[in-house]
Amino acid sequence: MDRRDMADNLEQEIADGKQLHRAGRLDEAKVIYQRVLNETPDNPDALHLLGVIASTQGDHQKSQDYISRAIKYAPKTLHYHNNLGLALLELGREIEAEQAFKVEIERSPNHVVALSNLGSLLQKRGCVDEALDLYLIALKYDSKNITILNNLAAAMVVSERYSDSQQLVIGMVLLRMLRETF
Repeated sequence: MDRRDMADNLEQEIADGKQLHRAGRLDEAKVIYQRVLNETPDNPDALHLLGVIASTQGDHQKSQDYISRAIKYAPKTLHYHNNLGLALLELGREIEAEQAFKVEIERSPNHVVALSNLGSLLQKRGCVDEALDLYLIALKYDSKNITILNNLAAAMVVSERYSDSQQLVIGMVLLRMLRETF
């Protein structure tokens, strides 16, 4: 098998693993990703996807290890830093998680999930105004995202940025958006 055939085969294996992964057949997907790593130990897709599975299965240290290795080989690939941030959050490493989310947003300013994740982290820390700004940016790109709308509403309740009447008007707009979503 020449290099081109081998690369095509590895891409197909990754695609097969992703299909199993999406179907919730994580152990089967994991076997495929491991097989890819046996052929190419520095395959960033296989490393990243093994990290996502590890996180889903509650092994956040293993997730962080796999995703960090993936980033080493493909530092600019979309989603890697966001998923690293999630693993780091689960490990209680908030400062590193914040940095990972910021790197993802720097590379992809419209990455709605990373914006929301960073907003949630900042809101948890009491940085409500910064969280509000991030939620509003995220809503520019995905105005019907229920998670972001919920986070925005929760942040507004504790924010001192808006008067009661402004909160009422914005709440009515959010409610209308929610109704249109369902």
